[in-house]
Amino acid sequence: MWIQLYKLILQYSSFKKNVSISIYDDEDIEFPSVTICPSYSILKSKISGKSGKYWPLAFIDKFEKDKMGETIRLHSLGSEQQSYNPPPIKKRCGRLERACNNICTPIQLVCPQQLLKCGHSVHCNKMHWSFYEHSDSHDVLDKLSHLNDSTDTENVEVIHNQTMEWIKMYKKSNSSYYEDVLKYYTFTKAEYDEFGLHFEEFIIQCSFQGDKCNESHFSPLYIHGHGKCFTFKGGYNRKIHSSGMPHGLSVTVFNDPNESLGMTTHSHGVYLSIHRPDSIPDFSTQRYAFSMGVEAFLKLRQKRLMRINADNYGKCRSNWQNIVWAKNYFHEEKTYSKSECKQKAIEYHVDQQCGCLIFIERATWQGSSGKLCDPLNFTEMECMRDIEKKLINYNFETQCQQECLREEYQAVINQLTWPNENHFPFFFNRLNEKMKLSLPKRFSPHSLLRRTRESVMKLNVFFDEISVEAIEESIAYSLEDLLSDFGGTLGLYLGLSIFSAVGLIQLFWEKLTITTTLIIEPK
Repeated sequence: MWIQLYKLILQYSSFKKNVSISIYDDEDIEFPSVTICPSYSILKSKISGKSGKYWPLAFIDKFEKDKMGETIRLHSLGSEQQSYNPPPIKKRCGRLERACNNICTPIQLVCPQQLLKCGHSVHCNKMHWSFYEHSDSHDVLDKLSHLNDSTDTENVEVIHNQTMEWIKMYKKSNSSYYEDVLKYYTFTKAEYDEFGLHFEEFIIQCSFQGDKCNESHFSPLYIHGHGKCFTFKGGYNRKIHSSGMPHGLSVTVFNDPNESLGMTTHSHGVYLSIHRPDSIPDFSTQRYAFSMGVEAFLKLRQKRLMRINADNYGKCRSNWQNIVWAKNYFHEEKTYSKSECKQKAIEYHVDQQCGCLIFIERATWQGSSGKLCDPLNFTEMECMRDIEKKLINYNFETQCQQECLREEYQAVINQLTWPNENHFPFFFNRLNEKMKLSLPKRFSPHSLLRRTRESVMKLNVFFDEISVEAIEESIAYSLEDLLSDFGGTLGLYLGLSIFSAVGLIQLFWEKLTITTTLIIEPK
């Protein structure tokens, strides 16, 4: 008997859980939110020629392209050097070249003294050499070269100093492609609105359940590292009664590869996240990436996970209450998310220890600095790096527990090349009518198709089945089960039950009372 009772206690103290999986049809399933982000957060054309700390990025981008072209050109000349005969007449050279002995030579190979020996009175600005020494490049900024011909020396100095700061910052990177530096880029909503894509520039076609949708059916969402994104929110009844592509969302996006900055954007395409309508997308773990020139089909199935919220079985959270770094977060309108909670924890510690914010509009705690982190401030960048390293092993479970109710959408993805050659004339004519495309002077239909495929893609999001997969946790052996089995074991071995045990206690108490009375009363 005692061994049996001991095993019952061990079974209860193991605090095991059962997991049940069920699939049921939902005739009124709600269509999820779909958040779409471009691969770049700022456009090259929108920062070029603008004042501010980000405009030198366009100059550096042009500089690197010129450097690559010059390297290719020098290799080409080197292979033909033995048979090369200088032309008898003075050669016309480009902006980044000077003629020396009738041969076009990169300016840094003849500047500043050798030009005088060649008989050319060309002024070589020292800033060219300063940039060359700091960047290990073999060319000069096209913009600097242009400004050197003007008399606006102050603007040249400003461009030079700001460009040097960006180059120094990137030289502090410890990764091959600057990933450790790019994560600390900080922008405000106003900067994303000014330098990022607008809705009509990004989403050129939209339909939901066969009806056209427009900008009023989307809401802008600003995500650190992705810039200004757009979330489909519907605006009318989002209930889905049938599965299949005609009952889903279809979106065509335009993403010009020439607008990306090579230093900050390493890939070209579109990011997508599918999430609950009242939640913020988790782009760190739940996102899909697509290349341009494809039509993607995302067949969805909804999964719902319900966790136990009990001591010894794992705590979970259903709201943002009592979290230091999420006080009044979204005015408690948004669903709680563990990943979002951890991200806000990092932002909170950066603000408290570094004195600046990663994203200024997201500060919801008291005592915030209200100052946006400066990507060119090396002290702040090193501080953010140190905090990120310290928080790797930080126990977030004290405040950022798992969600008690987690709904997610699993997608099966298929892709096709789009548009094909036969459909391209129809698509191009309608695209040109809407966007008034700027076409090159000389192009062939094949090259135009290739350039179009580099800029457009189509997304189709729909339910594969109108059903929900529900995963629910339950306590495997509760306290009630323990008391029931404990009483059953005693009844089996001793013939006892709860009522007989109460009767024995009552009988013992009566006998004890009578005995005590006899002892106390005198004879």
